[in-house]
Amino acid sequence: MESRKEYQCFVVSQSKSVVIFVVVYHPPNAEYPESEILDELISTIQSIRNNMHDKYAITNVVGDFNNLDLRDITEELQLTNLVKDPTRGTRKLDAFLTDKPNYYTGSVKNSVVNSDHKAVIVTPSTKKSTIQSAERFQSAIIGASSKRI
Repeated sequence: MESRKEYQCFVVSQSKSVVIFVVVYHPPNAEYPESEILDELISTIQSIRNNMHDKYAITNVVGDFNNLDLRDITEELQLTNLVKDPTRGTRKLDAFLTDKPNYYTGSVKNSVVNSDHKAVIVTPSTKKSTIQSAERFQSAIIGASSKRI
């Protein structure tokens, strides 16, 4: 019996702002090879990007990756992990990967809910060059339409 790969893709767009979100849960003892989910994620994200025809679209891949080696996906899709600190004990299991790292600031804080993971907090950057992009992103989220891919 094959274990199900768990991820959800959303495309949020309004006016000139387009953000691709991919939310992932990779279980610690997955019954599928790690390369299988990585290849599938890379292929899916590349397909979404190609169909968007928007060279300014932002790609964010977030979630609980457990022990998944993220080097292939970060290199292939040119993503940067904003999570620099451990999110569970001494290990970094959660990630916020983005192709626009200068648009966001990431930090890890103690969770306010009952969880063995810390909270990953990502906020729009306050750098002057990215304020307009962050404002467009915020307005896209507030009035956006999302669709399941």
